[in-house]
Amino acid sequence: VTFDGKKLHLEEHEISLKEEQIKLLKENGKEEFILGIRPEDIVVNKDKGIKCKVDVLELLGHEEIIHTQLGKNEDVQIICSNKIKLKTNDEIHLSFDLDYLHVFDKDSQKTIF
Repeated sequence: VTFDGKKLHLEEHEISLKEEQIKLLKENGKEEFILGIRPEDIVVNKDKGIKCKVDVLELLGHEEIIHTQLGKNEDVQIICSNKIKLKTNDEIHLSFDLDYLHVFDKDSQKTIF
């Protein structure tokens, strides 16, 4: 992802940050980072967030794994409740709880937050 001084950008998608996260990234002094979030910490919505399409669904009883792609090359897996009632090719929107977002230095791969 890239950082513009206020938000993270994953291709055309923007991710807003908390003030303390912005401060840490500014202190790092770089513009490119690695973004990480665990599959269970991604929130699936029908109408707000980063738009993508369901490529594959793995049903696992009370939860499912959604396989999708952000941008051109970012494969993403999401673990969520099966109460959402999705099917392959459905359009979904993803958002992230900023408390569970991880950002790493692109060169050293050290954790920034």
